[in-house]
Amino acid sequence: MPSPAYSLGANWIKLKGIRMSYICPHCQKELKKKRSLETHIAKLHPDKIAALLPGPAPAKIPPAKQPSPETLKIETPPAPTTSYHCIDCGTPLEKGQNPCPGCGRELNWGLINES
Repeated sequence: MPSPAYSLGANWIKLKGIRMSYICPHCQKELKKKRSLETHIAKLHPDKIAALLPGPAPAKIPPAKQPSPETLKIETPPAPTTSYHCIDCGTPLEKGQNPCPGCGRELNWGLINES
């Protein structure tokens, strides 16, 4: 894509003896470098650049849509359940089950603190 200075033509260039300067067509500010002019226009006149570029104007971002009540429903996960496993073999246990059906170890359920 050509830079804005190229697309607007040579009337941006003003000769001063041997040195050239670039004139902003929007505010008449005089700049020594073409890149300075391009930066100046991009920062201070961004709406003017869009009008010069070929193609349709950029689409405006539509306002955010409000979510429907169906999308706002929040389902809470089920309450966590406590599970027990044998410390030796990992077999799942019911609370108070003794001995472990997997390895036969005697378990001390009195040491479990449920708070």
